[in-house]
Amino acid sequence: MSINFNNVWAFALCERRLTTRTSRYWSFVTLSYVIALGLVFVKTVWYTFGSSVSASLSIVSPRFNFADSGNWFLLIFMTGLVFFAADVRARDERERIHEVLDARCYSNLELILGRFVGMLQVAWLPLLILACLVQLVAWALAVSGSAFGQPIEPLALFSFPFFNALPAMAFSCALVMLISMLIRQRIVALAVALVLLFGIYALSLGSFSYPLKAALDLVGSFQATLSSDWLSAVVYDGYGYVQRLALLLFALGFLLLSARLHPRLDSGRASAMVWTALAGLAAAVALLITVFWGRQAVLEKTADWLAAHQAMQSQPAPDLVQLKGRLDIRPGDALYAELQLTVQTPQTQPLQQAIFTLNPALVIDKLATEEGLALQYSFSNGLLLFQLPQQLEPGQTLTLQLVYHGRPDAQFGYLDSYLNPRSPGSEQAVAFMLGIENGLFDPGYVALMPGNFWLPLSGVEMADQRRDHFKLALDVTVPAGWLTAGPGKRTEVAADHFRYTTATEVAEVALMAAPFKAYRTSIDGIEFELLLHPEHTGNISVLAAGQPQIEQWIASRLSLLQESGLRYPFSAFSLVEVPNGLRGYRGGWRNDSALAPPAMVLMKESAFPSARFDFDSVVSLGRGWPQKDLKDGVGLIVVKRLHEFFRNDFLGGNLFAGFARSVFQHRLAATGNDAAALDYTMHQLTTLLVSEQQDYFFPARLNDVFRLMANTMDTDPTRGTTVSQRMIDSFGTDQFVWDAVLRQPLNQLNGAAEPGLTADLLALKAGGMAQIIYQVLGPRKAGLVVAEVLQRQSAGTYDRQALSAAVRVFDANLAGLVERWYLDKGLAGFTSRDVTLFKLPGGNHGDDRYQLSLTINNEETTAGYARLAWKTEDDKEPVLSEPFYVPAGSSVEYGLTLSQLPLEVYLTPYVALNRQQYLVARFSPEQVKTAEIVAFSGVRATKPVHHDALRIVMDDLSAEVSNSNSQAVGMRLAGDGADLKRGINIDNGLPVSVNWDARQWSRRTLDSAWGKYRRTLIYVAAGQGHSTAVLKANLPQAGQWRLEIHIPDVAPVRQKKLGALSLELVAAGQRIPLTFDGNNAAFGWNAVGEFALPKGEVEIMLSDKTSGELMIFDAMALHGKDPQLVQAQAATTDAK
Repeated sequence: MSINFNNVWAFALCERRLTTRTSRYWSFVTLSYVIALGLVFVKTVWYTFGSSVSASLSIVSPRFNFADSGNWFLLIFMTGLVFFAADVRARDERERIHEVLDARCYSNLELILGRFVGMLQVAWLPLLILACLVQLVAWALAVSGSAFGQPIEPLALFSFPFFNALPAMAFSCALVMLISMLIRQRIVALAVALVLLFGIYALSLGSFSYPLKAALDLVGSFQATLSSDWLSAVVYDGYGYVQRLALLLFALGFLLLSARLHPRLDSGRASAMVWTALAGLAAAVALLITVFWGRQAVLEKTADWLAAHQAMQSQPAPDLVQLKGRLDIRPGDALYAELQLTVQTPQTQPLQQAIFTLNPALVIDKLATEEGLALQYSFSNGLLLFQLPQQLEPGQTLTLQLVYHGRPDAQFGYLDSYLNPRSPGSEQAVAFMLGIENGLFDPGYVALMPGNFWLPLSGVEMADQRRDHFKLALDVTVPAGWLTAGPGKRTEVAADHFRYTTATEVAEVALMAAPFKAYRTSIDGIEFELLLHPEHTGNISVLAAGQPQIEQWIASRLSLLQESGLRYPFSAFSLVEVPNGLRGYRGGWRNDSALAPPAMVLMKESAFPSARFDFDSVVSLGRGWPQKDLKDGVGLIVVKRLHEFFRNDFLGGNLFAGFARSVFQHRLAATGNDAAALDYTMHQLTTLLVSEQQDYFFPARLNDVFRLMANTMDTDPTRGTTVSQRMIDSFGTDQFVWDAVLRQPLNQLNGAAEPGLTADLLALKAGGMAQIIYQVLGPRKAGLVVAEVLQRQSAGTYDRQALSAAVRVFDANLAGLVERWYLDKGLAGFTSRDVTLFKLPGGNHGDDRYQLSLTINNEETTAGYARLAWKTEDDKEPVLSEPFYVPAGSSVEYGLTLSQLPLEVYLTPYVALNRQQYLVARFSPEQVKTAEIVAFSGVRATKPVHHDALRIVMDDLSAEVSNSNSQAVGMRLAGDGADLKRGINIDNGLPVSVNWDARQWSRRTLDSAWGKYRRTLIYVAAGQGHSTAVLKANLPQAGQWRLEIHIPDVAPVRQKKLGALSLELVAAGQRIPLTFDGNNAAFGWNAVGEFALPKGEVEIMLSDKTSGELMIFDAMALHGKDPQLVQAQAATTDAK
């Protein structure tokens, strides 16, 4: 089986020449280039415009995401290879040259290899040229100073053509050549090849097990690491290289079999070729099996770890009260630790043994008492168990010596995590994007994360395990030229020796080490430090003009905290750059951010370090900064840009939320059934104190976030509303979430069973309480509440009573609401009446005053808070009043004295059955009269609302709707939502639409609609009467009843599109057909007719049959006459 490589090369040149002469080839080249370059261009533009607005846009950074665009090129050319390789024999026969070729002196293997090399060249070389072209253009733009120039990370640029593309193309080409030899009908061969290739590709995208997807990974996505300027690794582990080698061996085997199956007679040894091919294929299969079982072993190992820790979860453990010692970090080699642990037995029971969690890859060299007495221990699955030298009584302490070394296993930690990059499901891609390395010990970067348990912590590794708060004194040695970041101030003992000592107890320790470039300043006695890659410092010079204003802003926020009795508990705060592959989320169902350990916030290298702050999207888009900001100077614009940049992070790296965690969350943890909700409320409240906006980070909801991001992302930081807040608002209008809110109190959350829904409940209701406390009390008093909770803490914990007691110091009504908020399912519901607006006399020109008054009712059993919002002629955005309290089952009168005429007035409730703000009234100057009344601003009690028992209103939310050929769907204010599918925009059983041409009953919210709590209506395009809406009412008495219909002020009504509406009144088995002229109706309530109706249930049916174009239903009412009044009127008539 000798090979003449001259013949091989000759065939390769010939194949290359023939292929490149076809228009089909250049069509594939053009298409692939257009799509790939188009994606690079779109991502570059989006990143350039948005990267300085939101740190979360790092996910589209062109520098680190070239493979995403290159994959499209790869897939298109793999499709092209199917057509080229399928012609390996058919083209010769079609051109009638096969007999001539068959007579030449060369082997089939040389022919097949030559054509394979030729086809691989014409497919792979354009990809290599594309990569070089993109890099060259990006480099040229960067040199010219263009903000659109961002060169691709070199290792990513190199690895994609060689590591990802070359094995995939070789495998695809060889497979198709084999298929074409087995199946002589070209069309059939093409179909089979396409199905096989894209079937294999689909397997790597589907919801299959991670080991299977990793083994069948055609394009290499599951092997390659996230690109990084810090790290030199191309793959996560050696199995990545094994998998790509297996594809090349498959290609070799396919080629040998193709040569054997070629119809041309060959003098070579066929058996040797076949056996060699089978050996190659067997080796490839063996390698893939090795990859599968290697990745499966990782899952099994993780499962063993989890089972071991769950089995020991109920075992008592000592409290860690102090940890001190010395670390020697040797990057890429090993970590050497010599520690002293001071432990204390719990106050409830004595202890005879201790249990600690420590990374299982570490090797324990010594475990002894302080006096040197060696202790017997067992260490497996990350659990260190040992007998104490004697039984320790409650509250007794013991000091231990622990010496160990090794390289921490980056896969250990977060054992009970809901989001798992190695589990099947749609969340897998999200997990990879957020990073999968629990820690890093690379020659270029060391990230010792708390969740990787490089330090021993008492108890087991479970998310709901209460962590001890302990004092820390740690000496760290690193290579020369390296710096570290840890919990607090870094004290330099020597050039390579640093010390960390915390006055405040911590529950976890993170330590970053790398050859950082450091920038630091001291503000109010706290050292603030920025640690960056030496080549990622461009933004420092761009933003340098704002340094004084940045420091002033930080000082003002620290001053606010101090005025509230809060203090930042550490002597330093570090903002540290980390590689993209570092995991950014914790374990458990919550998967909270892991990027904010004590005294630090970790930022991915593709976020601030690479963001294009040299490009101002506000100026570039022609909008310009507001004049007020321009007057404040460049420095304050820099502050505002940075403020919005970090607040707009929804991938766990919100700087202000991270700082807030060090202020409160890392110091206290809630206890009780409502602990998750309490912790969320307090975290959001502290974040509001720091940044005036809430934070949003729920990995279980990131797929929904990305679907909404196109609508919620705004590259204009002058608008002031963060992406996180818009995400909270969007989930807050979700029917599925509201059903759950009204079904499930916050002390009965089951995050493990429904993590996504529980996340929504926390964001809506627990986060809503944080907003209420912050806005009702104001920032200073809200800060005092947080400080009071810290004062009331017991052993690092607090509960609901501690929070309500802290609030009660300032507001008894709010404290009562806090106490019930986490226990009850009910919410307040607001309606308004008696709205009046008068102009007060005596005002000179320009000094007019207006008195606005209205009554606000809350008929529910839960109290609530609301605000008024109004717009004047000069206001672009509504002006908001102070929050006011409306007790349960009562009414209040609210008054405002205004200096300008309010054109629109809205009621804006906090978390309530209204869900959203609603329009109370519109005013025009002609409507407003002058009146001699006493000006009044504030709230005062008034008589509760009185309902007319003989007026029954039925709105669209109470209707039963049946669309054509479908079953009825029940409408309720708060249904159970069990049949609703998450992700479908459904409101009480009907789809939500914004177009008036809906072919089935749909719902929308409009200010002019009628509703007790929600202003909604339903509508459907005109039909034949097959789709109906049925209203039911139970009449308390027989007699005369007037039927009314509410017509909203909407465009189709104004455009006379309603026509004659078809209705039917059903009572006591009698059907009364009715017609209502919608085109000539007035906006508001209109009389349909008066009817004598019996006591009991009546039905009103509205169909889609109308003489117009549209059927709209908002509300209908039945108004009965008082029998006594009817008799009096009859007697008067008789007398006359």
